[in-house]
Amino acid sequence: MEYSLPVTPLAKKNDLYLYQAPLENLKADIKYFYQIKMSELKTRIFRFHTVPPPGRPLDFVAIGDSRTGHEINRSISDMILDLDPELVINMGDLVQTGGKFEQWGPHYFEPAAEVMDHIPLISTLGDHDTQVDNGENFQYYLRPDSSAEKLWFSYDFGPAHFVSLDYRGEDDPEMMAWFEKDMAASKAEWKFVYLHRPSYNLGGHRTNWGAGHWPALYRKHKVDIVFAGHSHMYERFYPMRPKEQPDAWPVTYITTGGAGAGLYDAVQDDYLAVSRSVNHLMYLKINGDTLASVTLLLDGSLIDRFQMIKKDGRYDPAYLQLVKDQDLMDVQMLLASELEIHFDQIPTPDNPAVKELTLESNAISGKSKIDIQLAPQSMDFYKMKPVQGVLEKGKPFSAALRIYARQPVTVKGRYFDPPLYLNARFQNGGKEGVAIGRECRYYPPKE
Repeated sequence: MEYSLPVTPLAKKNDLYLYQAPLENLKADIKYFYQIKMSELKTRIFRFHTVPPPGRPLDFVAIGDSRTGHEINRSISDMILDLDPELVINMGDLVQTGGKFEQWGPHYFEPAAEVMDHIPLISTLGDHDTQVDNGENFQYYLRPDSSAEKLWFSYDFGPAHFVSLDYRGEDDPEMMAWFEKDMAASKAEWKFVYLHRPSYNLGGHRTNWGAGHWPALYRKHKVDIVFAGHSHMYERFYPMRPKEQPDAWPVTYITTGGAGAGLYDAVQDDYLAVSRSVNHLMYLKINGDTLASVTLLLDGSLIDRFQMIKKDGRYDPAYLQLVKDQDLMDVQMLLASELEIHFDQIPTPDNPAVKELTLESNAISGKSKIDIQLAPQSMDFYKMKPVQGVLEKGKPFSAALRIYARQPVTVKGRYFDPPLYLNARFQNGGKEGVAIGRECRYYPPKE
């Protein structure tokens, strides 16, 4: 049966029109075909498949952070075409500068054109997508019925409920209240959150987004996986929950930011099942009580595989055996996220670069002994008296860092040469760990 639908302008920007053709009364889990005609011009015949019902299996792809890596993005699009999933979720940073209207074609729409003409590609907002215009072009193209200031949303797809958070709402009570209401109403068997900035991320940016409240909300509403991007790498944590909450829901955190932007460093840790600085995509399948995931390089080779099984709404014993103590990781993340120090002085053998470091400890539990010192790779080039103390929940920790140089130091861009890194050893609950800081930076004093 064939229907003709009128196409009407939805909006206009830079002398270009955005059109829409609302499709009504579609049936679930059905393949449809369509063609676009304009005067004497017409496209080839395209296809799409409507959303599957809750009881049917689902397969989907997770990617993030393509930006200016157009060739890599095209390669990933080719892989998606071969996998032919029913859905693609994207962690944002679709373009280099979101406010530059002319970037959206070559950076995003063209590399992914053959995917999005028949597979829903639903992206969360990235920080580069908000540059210059605070996300107005992202909203114009991808969320025309939303406000550019509140780009959070959710949807059901087969057996899963997906929630996309706005990374700008880390402490936004309105987004938190919306999330609580939305998740409480969901009856989906599988629940996923995706956003741009990770709550747990030991490599790359070491981002600790929403540490004081969002992990507790994820546990409360039994989120299975929290996907994020921002750090251009792949990083999967073992499921985590607080030690003092042995019956709490364990949450798995994954950073998947390898869709084209320049790669960042990977850190190895006992809390990480896999950590790799590689371009990649994730391919996940849900079939009843089982979720199976593989992470693939651009040549199709496998770098990670895992499985989650739930019976009567609870994870099976094999998966629960993987659960880690979140309290220890909360301390490690607090330190790692703060050890990328921005100095406004260049250290010399006689005059130190000095920085007051303040650690807010609301997101941790108990007390932790800490010892902040130069990382091994910087000890031959710099001198620093280690800073020691105690981190305690609710009590800010402050200390002055004084870095001397052992030799002349120059600056390349925003970085010292030789590179300057800090690490921190810590003890919490009888366990020890090391937080590895990102390379410190130099920002000259403002005149």
